[in-house]
Amino acid sequence: MADPITTTEGLRAAYPVLVAKIEAEARGESGNQTTTTIEKDKDGKTVKWTEESRDLDNNLVGKRIEEYSYYSTGETDTIIQKKHDSQNKLIPGSEKKIKHYLDGRQPEVEK
Repeated sequence: MADPITTTEGLRAAYPVLVAKIEAEARGESGNQTTTTIEKDKDGKTVKWTEESRDLDNNLVGKRIEEYSYYSTGETDTIIQKKHDSQNKLIPGSEKKIKHYLDGRQPEVEK
């Protein structure tokens, strides 16, 4: 039978990931990790921006996606924003469309 772990250092050495999670929770830190992925077209313009948040166990917490379209002049036409829940399902009512104009008007948000 192995010797019991009797010190914090011994516990940390035996279970480093578990100890890090417990210490983060004790400090009140959520420990969520956010990853951003950017897809660009052949001209280098962003066509899709994805932010994904995961907890300490790598479970999906939520996701936000922005999809971009452009006028032929290269200026932003429309941005569509969508939020997904921890099951990767679109959150009802979270989709927004932001329409940009070439005539100087301010962008408008449609839900």
